[in-house]
Amino acid sequence: MTVPNFLRENTELKLKKLNKVDEFGAYFSIPFVTDVHNAETTTYKWLNSIKVIEEVNKRKNINYILTGGDYINNHENKEEVIKRLKNFKDRFEDRSNLFITLGNHDDNSNYKDFSKVITHEEMKKLMFSDMQDVTFGNGL
Repeated sequence: MTVPNFLRENTELKLKKLNKVDEFGAYFSIPFVTDVHNAETTTYKWLNSIKVIEEVNKRKNINYILTGGDYINNHENKEEVIKRLKNFKDRFEDRSNLFITLGNHDDNSNYKDFSKVITHEEMKKLMFSDMQDVTFGNGL
């Protein structure tokens, strides 16, 4: 799958602006990507967002990428949430420069059957078990 032209052009425009800053000396760049909302009805949009993150991450002048959460919509049951969050995480083999934060939709707390809502402990294990020094609290 390729990134649509309008997304590619917008990404290139933003990266050119970053490169202009570099003409005046070293800088530190951290693109911020948020609210990709992977859901059954938005899979195409989600894949485009992931492709943009992957392409930006390949750039040598990108120090880190910060993702702001809302990787899913919060109406799915626990099994679907786990599948979609794992899919997001697994897209990035080398996560050494990727900082993942969670959004208000990522815990599926709007799901009607509370027994199918992912707990904070399950979320921590799924998304952050391979990372050190992770703070995980009531801000979810």
